[in-house]
Amino acid sequence: MKTKHFIGIAGGIILVAILMLTSALFSKAPEISVGSAVDGVNAVAFTTASSSVGIYTASTLFASSTTCTSRVISTNQGAINLSFDPNFTPTATAGYAQPASTTVAYDSGIYGCGITKAYAIIATSTVTYGEFR
Repeated sequence: MKTKHFIGIAGGIILVAILMLTSALFSKAPEISVGSAVDGVNAVAFTTASSSVGIYTASTLFASSTTCTSRVISTNQGAINLSFDPNFTPTATAGYAQPASTTVAYDSGIYGCGITKAYAIIATSTVTYGEFR
């Protein structure tokens, strides 16, 4: 009787161990999106803000980061020039142009996660921006 009871308990333990091992082998931990927006990997809004960008000086929109996947910048009434390089400051005639009334997602795989500055081209512009991680 003890042998049958022992075999039943041992069989149950082995069955549970096999189920746990199978579950561990076939379950996939969610990937963390680092460095660039990857297909199928969720990214969440980390920071969002709104500020006025003037025509006489460049404004810093984002500080340098190591974990962004993308940055989204929306312009309101005026076009802006952007820089993604810490050694370059945009002006009215130099930088990546973003037209008025547009929203652009800048993938970190292309533009990086460094400091991002903005300069209004013609008139002061309200800019809304956010970073995804």
